[in-house]
Amino acid sequence: MTIRLLSNCKYVSRVISASEKVAIIHHWDTDGIASSVLIANTLMHRAKELLFHVPKIGFYTIESIDIERLGNFSPNIILILDYGISLQELKRLESILDAEVAIIDHHINEVWNGAFCNPIAFGYSESLYPSTTWIIKEFMGIRDANDVITLGLIGDLGKLIESHRLKDYVLKTCREYDISLTDFFKAVNILDSCYKLIDKGCIEHAREVLMRQGIKGVLSNEILNDKLRLLRIEIEHALKNINLVKDHGIVKVFNLLSDYYVTSHIGREIAYRFKNNIIVLKHSIQKLGLNYIYVRSYRYNLRNVLEKLRHEDLCVGGKDHVFVITCMSSYCKELDTVLKILTKYFG
Repeated sequence: MTIRLLSNCKYVSRVISASEKVAIIHHWDTDGIASSVLIANTLMHRAKELLFHVPKIGFYTIESIDIERLGNFSPNIILILDYGISLQELKRLESILDAEVAIIDHHINEVWNGAFCNPIAFGYSESLYPSTTWIIKEFMGIRDANDVITLGLIGDLGKLIESHRLKDYVLKTCREYDISLTDFFKAVNILDSCYKLIDKGCIEHAREVLMRQGIKGVLSNEILNDKLRLLRIEIEHALKNINLVKDHGIVKVFNLLSDYYVTSHIGREIAYRFKNNIIVLKHSIQKLGLNYIYVRSYRYNLRNVLEKLRHEDLCVGGKDHVFVITCMSSYCKELDTVLKILTKYFG
């Protein structure tokens, strides 16, 4: 482990501990929700004043953040968890709010010289740090919340946890908290149903339930279970309408028809079916007014492709085995660039 990474993460821990008013901006998925709960439960023991904020679902710029609300709160520090916003956007946020920004994350990004705890940005493998909850565990000294840490792991790894190096840790946690692996997966599906249905209020509710009632509270909450039932109907419909539009051998291109934010869910399912390939999923979501290109492979490391796409000035973010591009037009002309670079690297 590099001295700089360890120093950065220790600095993040110190500035959080020293701040009386902390604004927590977190990603909308299970890992983001679980990470916010881990930090909040730690800070609450120290009588901190907290403000939670979930950015506009599907967007990764400071325009997706409620600047006025954060400004009115006047935080000592703005803590960003599991939200892969670019370095340029981070600098804009810090400048506008005149407050220090701290980041705990595991998405590929440039190194931030300030309060920045992201092993992936320092070149470490995603397999070592597969979730933001795991980074919080490893670097923030949290040792008594293995259930919430595991929730974040399963949220990001999905079925891969069954063959991952942290499987034994997860199974030990299941025994420790008397929660089956099946129920952990169900809790992840419940939490993720909120953002997939593009329901921000549901995300806020889910975070509060997890914070106050734990995973068993999430599993038994009727409001959240109703969301999951609604989502399952849409997932079933979407999976029936997946079309293979291009077959480049290793690289297979699919088109998704759904007006919900189920891009990652469907992408994972297809990638799991085509484990030896790279899947490219094009998805238009009218409710968000956005078009996405989702790329995932369980076999191939895509970091070099992601870095190349960054140099092409595309709006892209991701990790070693998955990345997402937000298209700048409904035509999604970025797809041609993606396929050209994938073909170059993987034939």
